[in-house]
Amino acid sequence: YAGQDFTGDGLGDTMLPYNSGGNIINGGDFLPLVTPSLCGSTITQNITLTSNLTCDGTALFIRGDNIVLDGAGFSIIGSGTGTGIDVASSENIQIKNVSIDNFEIGIDTYRMPGLARPNNITLRNVPVSAPNLLAIGLRRNVRFNSCDNCSVLNSQLIGNGNGTEESLGIEGIDVSNMTIQGNIFNGLPTGIMLESASNGTIKNN
Repeated sequence: YAGQDFTGDGLGDTMLPYNSGGNIINGGDFLPLVTPSLCGSTITQNITLTSNLTCDGTALFIRGDNIVLDGAGFSIIGSGTGTGIDVASSENIQIKNVSIDNFEIGIDTYRMPGLARPNNITLRNVPVSAPNLLAIGLRRNVRFNSCDNCSVLNSQLIGNGNGTEESLGIEGIDVSNMTIQGNIFNGLPTGIMLESASNGTIKNN
């Protein structure tokens, strides 16, 4: 069933009665179940996407340690605002094999007040595209704030060619031991901007 749930009760409100492509001959299903959307979910354990996500605002929040988010080649698609993946005060996080498209910030990693600094956050094979509109103000494909041992590897940071000078591919503020390696930058006024950074590696981009 690929219909929509407009009321949020978990039951489809379109394509009724649902006949399963003609497999239900008499009548049909007036109460088809809708697969719950992950949009806005808080991720606390390993997860592998099984389909594309299209979300308004921030799509996913990662809270906790030792988590792998495997996109399995699928995309997380926004509406031009919010954050694709929000990672706060977490440790040993891997985000891989997922495209992040059309968010104000693609992936945002930061320290929450009173909690530990993010540590060992790795993005691998993660294409991140800027919003499909004229970027006005602060637009970031990937942002690390107060992060240690964070990496962006073999990924693509893509702008729309219309961004202002404040649009960035990767921004790092107060970061240590950061690795940016094997990435492709395209259509961005600024590819990488680091501030208060120490002991980092940038090569083969």
